Amino acid sequence: MKKRNYKNLLFVLPFFVFFLAFHLYPMLYTLFLSFTKYDGFKDPVLIGFKNYKDLIVNKYFWNSFINTWKIWLPNIGLQLIIALFTANWLTNARLKIKNIGFFRAVFYFPNLVTAASIAVLFIVILDWQHGALNQILFKQETGKYIYWMVNPARTQFIISLIQTWMWFGVSMIILMAGIQSIPSTYYEAAVIDGATEGQIFFKITLPLLMPVLTYVVITSLIGGMQIFDIPFVVSIGPGVVGEVEKALSTMVVYLYNTGFRYNRMGYASSISYMLFIITVCFSVIYLRITKTSFGSVE
Repeated sequence: MKKRNYKNLLFVLPFFVFFLAFHLYPMLYTLFLSFTKYDGFKDPVLIGFKNYKDLIVNKYFWNSFINTWKIWLPNIGLQLIIALFTANWLTNARLKIKNIGFFRAVFYFPNLVTAASIAVLFIVILDWQHGALNQILFKQETGKYIYWMVNPARTQFIISLIQTWMWFGVSMIILMAGIQSIPSTYYEAAVIDGATEGQIFFKITLPLLMPVLTYVVITSLIGGMQIFDIPFVVSIGPGVVGEVEKALSTMVVYLYNTGFRYNRMGYASSISYMLFIITVCFSVIYLRITKTSFGSVE
């Protein structure tokens, strides 16, 4: 019988140690805490499903759920449109675009900056009195400044635009890779047959790109349901109070406030698992819809 060489396992051991210590254990402990009453100081007290029952009827949680979708939906719509356009434009061999690497780097650059820094940047830009945008639009004309963060719907849309600006470069690079994997013979045959650019895009590129689009949407959904940094930093910015502050309370912002501001760690743990369940459910629904409408995306 051949003797196994277990020395090779030493090379993968650090990964498993890291995974068990910093991923699996926190996940299982959070699941345990979700069934307890725990304030972060005293010992957890088991209370069964009470946290989940309270969560289901909690209007503030469902308000944060709606806020999250109001921010994510415009973001993913705009992000896909811009990413598809730029990816198709940069990979179009007939246009012969030069310096593609430069465009990829420029569009990807916002993603390299931390989300909290981006939030602070836009707080400064959109400040109603001294912000750069109002200064450019109105210069020194008194009384004509726009208070950008005074309306909840407008504030949510601004957050969506910031998210789009940050993430469309990542989606664009992924879509570019998907387009470049499509055999060039399809495009050559379409050109010979006299197909227009629009027909080529909608009849060849888009259908064959569906598996990649599905990946982009699902990963965006996972990230969108967890959006925290930008809404949280903007919500504690100068002048953001009342309904505007409530409009920026996403599910993870609500989770953070519940756990660390009000010391309800057990209840916050149940929010995290409810967030997980919601994300999984909508991911499965989207996969079902795309499989039914466009065939298998595997």
